[in-house]
Amino acid sequence: MVETMSHLPHMKNLQKLIVYPARLGGYGLLAVAAMICVDTVTRKVLKVSIVGSTEISGFAFAFATGVAMALAVLSAAHIRVDVVQRLLPQTLAALLNVLAAAALFAIAAVLIWNEWLQLHEALEFGATSTLLDIPLWIPHALFLFGLILFAVAAFAVLIAQLRGSTADAAPLAADPDNPFDIPDDVR
Repeated sequence: MVETMSHLPHMKNLQKLIVYPARLGGYGLLAVAAMICVDTVTRKVLKVSIVGSTEISGFAFAFATGVAMALAVLSAAHIRVDVVQRLLPQTLAALLNVLAAAALFAIAAVLIWNEWLQLHEALEFGATSTLLDIPLWIPHALFLFGLILFAVAAFAVLIAQLRGSTADAAPLAADPDNPFDIPDDVR
């Protein structure tokens, strides 16, 4: 069993904040999968297609991706190479954890900046989707929301890593065999 950061009050609250939008994103993807299945069958059998299914899929995927990145940070589910880190002295391993958290936060900041520009452009020009005529600021705002959660999670992990205690420097996953395990006290 790997120690978690859920014993820290701010991490527990952050996990609670992020888990609900992540579930909503997951349900959205399930709904999109069902819509695509129906679309495929009706297109083959009835020669009729669901108009805008690709646009709706893209919008749902954008939201789910943003919030999933935040949940992945708090679940220590991002790809990392622990083989070398386990061989290093604890101080050097802790430094690598800080650098990894700082890199995640920097990536989140760059993504937020880019998405903010996209959102601003969509608002400025009144851009809408081609088939459904949905204002594009809506999916951009949803993705930006997820990216902000990603940045907040990365920043919280960075702060915990900088504090440097052994418990705070441990990966966040409750179970190393199941990186998406969310501690029961957070559900």
